[in-house]
Amino acid sequence: MRTLILIFGFLLHFSSFGQISVNKKIQSELIGAFKYMGSTYVECNKYPNEDGEDYYLFSFRNSEYTQIVDIKSFGFYDIDNAFENFSTMCLEGFDNPPEDNYFSLSLTDGDLMVYYTKSTGVLSMYFVYTENSVSSKTSWMTKKQTQKLFGKFKKKRRK
Repeated sequence: MRTLILIFGFLLHFSSFGQISVNKKIQSELIGAFKYMGSTYVECNKYPNEDGEDYYLFSFRNSEYTQIVDIKSFGFYDIDNAFENFSTMCLEGFDNPPEDNYFSLSLTDGDLMVYYTKSTGVLSMYFVYTENSVSSKTSWMTKKQTQKLFGKFKKKRRK
């Protein structure tokens, strides 16, 4: 009887591994990043999807905290060319800022606000992402840094 219970216990133990499945690893493509002094403050990654709708994930260091490294993220699927539209809206804000100096977007998990401000003669922008009534803010980014984030920056060649 004791051996039967022992054998049954071993069989039950090995059959429980059938609930775990291995997923294939999805490789991300780095679109761009805002780095300063060796630290990454905001980065944009593209995750390919089999349906043809890629997922764009923005990860950023929450600038609300100076002593703690708090990494937050937001993302969206590239439905109806959403990534290009978003990057165009952000970059056009440098040439023609919105009336209230910000615009907001509703994402599936939260709300994203893009603010523009001028300080010492330089126009900058930052993201504020609110999820479950908790707001997180990126660092200030200039137009050049924003172009790098969206993969739109082209270096000028020296002649």
